[in-house]
Amino acid sequence: MRRLFTILLASSLMQAGTGCSGAVQNSRDNQTNETTQSVTYEADETETTSSEEQKESENMKNITVTVGDQSFSAVLYDNETADKFYDMLPLDLEMNELNGNEKYCYLDESLPQDTFKPNTINSGDIMLFESDCIVLFYDTFSTGYSYTSLGKIENPDGLYEAVGNGSVSVTFTKG
Repeated sequence: MRRLFTILLASSLMQAGTGCSGAVQNSRDNQTNETTQSVTYEADETETTSSEEQKESENMKNITVTVGDQSFSAVLYDNETADKFYDMLPLDLEMNELNGNEKYCYLDESLPQDTFKPNTINSGDIMLFESDCIVLFYDTFSTGYSYTSLGKIENPDGLYEAVGNGSVSVTFTKG
């Protein structure tokens, strides 16, 4: 990059003559400073993002979701709702079928909400609908509904087959 810049600079000096050499030098210095500042900023931002990702992954809680005789490793996100849900574990829930893509169960108590419209739900997502309905999604689809994110099954392969048709018993445990 520096070599290309030097070639372009030399070419413009030859075309412009020596009368503009001070302006070209100042322009080059300014471009170099802007480039240095930009690179420094990007590096700082990357370090912050990596640090935030590491902090978030350290704060995630591991759980196990058991459907029938199959167990799936899952993580709960670092938010107040997921923390309250984690405190309720272990939970044995009879989850009902809805729309061929989710199992749901209403809880006896409400959890805090921080709703958003995800647009796309992924297989393995664990969410809260309204304030008291736990939803386990076993198929990916688009939605216009609002949910609060709780967590996700890390590898949902086999989840679709495990939940089957109709109601199913699902156990959420710590660890």
